[in-house]
Amino acid sequence: MVNTPLRFQPETAHTNDMEKVIVLDTESFQAAKRESLQLRVSLPEFCSLAIREFVQNHRKNSVTEQLNAVYTGYMAKIDGDILQTQYDGLDGEDW
Repeated sequence: MVNTPLRFQPETAHTNDMEKVIVLDTESFQAAKRESLQLRVSLPEFCSLAIREFVQNHRKNSVTEQLNAVYTGYMAKIDGDILQTQYDGLDGEDW
């Protein structure tokens, strides 16, 4: 499998004029090239968008993020009878 380097222009503010290089396998490079042409964006812009979208989707898939989304604004209350039953089950143990 052949790897194809994808070179990005320097971003002076963040990298002190260092060139960024991402190495992709040929199949991924060709697919990215086709998609960038279809979307009418530059290849570096397409790769940047693709990476950004991947990272956002990856975050959305994290268990913590999903739980936070479910429980945001939710006040948890334990029924008094259940709480008492649990307390009674401790048999006087000190916690």
